[in-house]
Amino acid sequence: MPKRQFTSLIILILFSGLINAATIKQGLILLNKGHLKESAKIFLEIYNSKSSADKKAKAYFYMVKTKSSIKKRKSGYIRFIKLFKNHSFKSKAYYNLANLCLLENSLDEAKKYLSKIKTADLRPELRNKVLLNLAEIELKKKRPVQAIAYLDKILINKTWNPFYIKALLRKAEAFIIMKNYKKAEKTYLSLLEKFPLNSASAAAYYRLGNLAILQKDNKLAADYYKKLIDNFPHSFEAHMAVVKMKVLKIKLVVKKKIKAYEIQLSAFRTKLSAEKAVNIYRKKGLSTYIYKYRIKKKNMYSVRMGYFKTRYSAKRGLKRIKKLGISGFIRFRHAMIEESDFVR
Repeated sequence: MPKRQFTSLIILILFSGLINAATIKQGLILLNKGHLKESAKIFLEIYNSKSSADKKAKAYFYMVKTKSSIKKRKSGYIRFIKLFKNHSFKSKAYYNLANLCLLENSLDEAKKYLSKIKTADLRPELRNKVLLNLAEIELKKKRPVQAIAYLDKILINKTWNPFYIKALLRKAEAFIIMKNYKKAEKTYLSLLEKFPLNSASAAAYYRLGNLAILQKDNKLAADYYKKLIDNFPHSFEAHMAVVKMKVLKIKLVVKKKIKAYEIQLSAFRTKLSAEKAVNIYRKKGLSTYIYKYRIKKKNMYSVRMGYFKTRYSAKRGLKRIKKLGISGFIRFRHAMIEESDFVR
């Protein structure tokens, strides 16, 4: 074959490959938008065309996703595994099969498919999804020890990721099944400490309240529900907490943003140092709290005293602490507090 003809043939092969890649992307866009029939046609065209085995496999895999019923999807994934035994999407097919079985509440069948996946060879995201599903199956079967074993494999990696948070919530559920309420409470509190602004913290507050009710401590339950309503007022859990508080006949005091004065005593880079300072001030008879803020993308923890309704009352408080040999300065901010929070 002449050199010019050979190069033109290579260009043609590469160009046809790019067209197929584009049509797979096009099909996925339509699939994500909910246009199942249109995306199915595109995937079927690629599958029937003279594409590479890899593209055919991907087209078939995505084509299964367009099926409307669970039964058709399950048979589609089973056929995919038979047709493309060595394809990288095989693990995904098993995972999707397990998810469909979980929708039907077929726990044993779901576990059978998940056990066929070699988690060591998977990407971290799919590996964590598989482990979470295995833990969920064990929790539904009321086998918390086995569930914790799967969850601990996710929790080994302590860097932030959404699976770490989900694993913490599931682990607390496992402890509740075991009736180890102290460990469940500790797990929820660690989640609140590590991820105070994450939406999962709303679930943690709500479940802590429910846990307190299980232990017949309605006062503690009310405290957790109030914290939930203050920190996540628009969450679903907050609405549920309001209902629970009505059942418990607890009066809900809604906090508002009020102008307030505080006395800042010290500031630290770590929460641990701030907590140590709070204990020292407590020994000297001062009621203080920690306020977290950010400076140049770094967390700071200030120890403050308050709240004071007027600058005059804050100055009086400052004079009182100076007599104890403690220095500080007055700060002003809009704080989410009740009238009863002011220093009299």
